[in-house]
Amino acid sequence: MSVKYLGYSLLGASFVFFVGCSWVDLKPEAAQIEVLGKPAGESCKLLGSVKVQTKSKVGFYHRSEDVLEKELEILALNEASTMDASAIVPVTEVTMDGSRRYNAYQCPTTN
Repeated sequence: MSVKYLGYSLLGASFVFFVGCSWVDLKPEAAQIEVLGKPAGESCKLLGSVKVQTKSKVGFYHRSEDVLEKELEILALNEASTMDASAIVPVTEVTMDGSRRYNAYQCPTTN
């Protein structure tokens, strides 16, 4: 295999790697926040709305929808932790530009 083709192979492999990667870390204070798949109950207090955004593509390649959703969720959890939220609920779908809106809630704990 020539050096030229090896270089192209490495370049292609790095694009595949970066398109599927997530660069967002969950803050420790956000780890206790729940992600609800349905609207929060009446006992929960709406604290506000959180709009988060991440890169939807790298170069010409669109990033995986699963990776985008997970990254946006982590960003929303991190932001909701600054609001003293205990739960978030996605209220929009992921947009073409890689953004999504969540509602942040303070819900009573069940002990």
